Amino acid sequence: MNVRMEQTVQHTGLIERYLATVRALPELAPGAARNLAWRSWSGDRAARQALIERHLWMVVEQAVRLSPLDRVMQSRLIASGNLVLVAAAERYRPWDDAEFAPFARAALLADTEKEVLPES
Repeated sequence: MNVRMEQTVQHTGLIERYLATVRALPELAPGAARNLAWRSWSGDRAARQALIERHLWMVVEQAVRLSPLDRVMQSRLIASGNLVLVAAAERYRPWDDAEFAPFARAALLADTEKEVLPES
C-alpha cells in the first residue's frame, strides 16, 4: 500500500471514531440547552463547552447527509461546521433567540452553502 493510501485509511479510521464518539453523546432537552446558554453568557466556560459538545451531532448529521460516501469531504465539512458551531454558541443570546439547536442549524446551513454549493 502506498503512503497516500495508508494515510487515507488512517484518516478514515479517525473519522469513524469521531463519528461514533459524537453519536454517543446524549442530546440535550431544549430547556437544558437554554440553561447552559445562560450559564455560558455569565462566564461559565464549562457550560459553553457542554453546549457546543452536546450539539456536535448536528454538524455530523449535516456532513453525512451532504456527503454520505466521501469521508474526506465529511471531515472538511465537520471541521468547518465545528467552527461555525463555536461561533454560534458565542453569538447565541438566550433572552432573544429561539432555542439553540435551530439557531445553530441556521448558521450551519448558511455556512454549508458557501462550502458545498458552486459559486454563481
